[in-house]
Amino acid sequence: ITGNKRKSETDENELRGNKLNRIRPEWVDAAVAPPMIEKSQVKLGLPKVKSVLQMKARANDPTVVMECHNAPTQHNQSTLVKTKVVTSRLGTILWVDYLPSAVLLMTGNQYFSAVSCEDGTLHIYSPSGRRMLSPIMLESTPVMLQCSSQWLLCLTATGLLYTWDVLNFKSSLDGVSIGPLLQIAALDSDTLHKAPRIQDIRIQKNGLPILITSLQQAFLYHCDMKVWLRISDAWYIISEFWGSGIRSSSNPITDDTTENPLGWLSSRMSINNTVDPTTKLIMDLAKTDEATTAAITISHIETQLAVAALLESPQEYTDWLMYYAKKLSEENAKEKVEELCRWLLGPPYT
Repeated sequence: ITGNKRKSETDENELRGNKLNRIRPEWVDAAVAPPMIEKSQVKLGLPKVKSVLQMKARANDPTVVMECHNAPTQHNQSTLVKTKVVTSRLGTILWVDYLPSAVLLMTGNQYFSAVSCEDGTLHIYSPSGRRMLSPIMLESTPVMLQCSSQWLLCLTATGLLYTWDVLNFKSSLDGVSIGPLLQIAALDSDTLHKAPRIQDIRIQKNGLPILITSLQQAFLYHCDMKVWLRISDAWYIISEFWGSGIRSSSNPITDDTTENPLGWLSSRMSINNTVDPTTKLIMDLAKTDEATTAAITISHIETQLAVAALLESPQEYTDWLMYYAKKLSEENAKEKVEELCRWLLGPPYT
């Protein structure tokens, strides 16, 4: 087996006796890429190893701070301890733990805290510092780590996505590849390509993550069908409702993405400066065919309805349903109106 130990950097470190003196008090080092990455079709950039990481551990108590100190001990270089995890309140230490590998990422809320390490392990703690699980072993180094309520999301360097219900010890997504989101099907297999970037990931109340890429496209995983769905892209830019961020008056504007996922997504896509390559195509098509706008608008609303149902957002589903019925009436789409009525009576065509 090939080792996974970071080589010492002579320009960054200076050895004197048994002590390691770093030139800079705040240092940054490159994480070691696991061998698994070389064999993977997807290769995501690794986070840097920093001397200190810090975050507010609980949103409901900003005085609680979690820190990870990756600097090695100054007294005994032969020790295996690489990282010290400390949680404190107003300077008073609440709990401490030690890990054998450098911490790269950390996240947490009022229910739990989690840290991911360079060796591909994931450690989950309760608010009191109790280990809720033994270390989780992943196939490669985590590159993104987020939490929301009881949900924990982890994206690894090989492009595999995991989500867990930490409080109930259940898995939602089990190593699902994000390769399709990076347009891997359209690229040659023998050549290294620069893929779209993952710009944002948000976890919804049902544990489903929304991923947004640098091509102004948003994706959602359908757990029952085991496929990725493209829930928003610039193809709908000529829709009458593009960027409208529809919200019901009973559901006011808020930054809570779990309550208004489509409203948040609409605003998030509007501020994305990168343009999808299909934008020019649809704009040119709209100039040559006046009926294009109406057809794209209906298609856009139908997509929004399907996504609202999948994200379990009943208020937004109702809002889009009203706009859909109105638009079908304007376009005199008799067959679609009849089908919609049958659909609302129960399962399709029953």
